[in-house]
Amino acid sequence: MKKLFFPLFAVLLLFTGCEFYDIGPDVISDDIVAYAHSWQRDENDRVLYQDFSFPEITQNVLEHGSVSVSMVNRGNKGETVLNALPYVFPVSDGRQFVMQNIRYEVRNGLVTIVMEWGNREMYAAPTENYRFRVSIIRPD
Repeated sequence: MKKLFFPLFAVLLLFTGCEFYDIGPDVISDDIVAYAHSWQRDENDRVLYQDFSFPEITQNVLEHGSVSVSMVNRGNKGETVLNALPYVFPVSDGRQFVMQNIRYEVRNGLVTIVMEWGNREMYAAPTENYRFRVSIIRPD
C-alpha cells in the first residue's frame, strides 16, 4: 500500500498546480456574463434563469461530446478560481443562512444558467453579475 501512496501523491501534486490545460483543437471555451438585471423567473416562480446561445452545441456534441460550465471567481490573491456547476453555497439575508444552488442545463444551441434556493421565501434577485466559463468538447 505504501508503495502506491507516494507515486499517486506525486501525480496529484503535479496536476494541482495546473491553471489551464489545453486538450486540443476540438475544445471551445468561452466566458459569459449573467448580468444582475437579466435574470428571468420560471412559470412556477421557483427559479431564476438566463439563456445563452451557443450554436456550437449540436446534437452530435450532446450525444458524443461534452459541455461543462464553471462559475468564475477571484481567489484571495486575485487568481482565477473555477467552481464547477452545480455550485452550492450559503447566502444570508442578515438573519439566517440558506443554501443557494447555481446549476446549468444544456440543449441544442443553448446553455441555461439556473439559480435556486433551499428556501424559496428567502430568495431575491441577484444584485451582482456572475461570470461563467462554458467548455464544449466536440467529438472527432
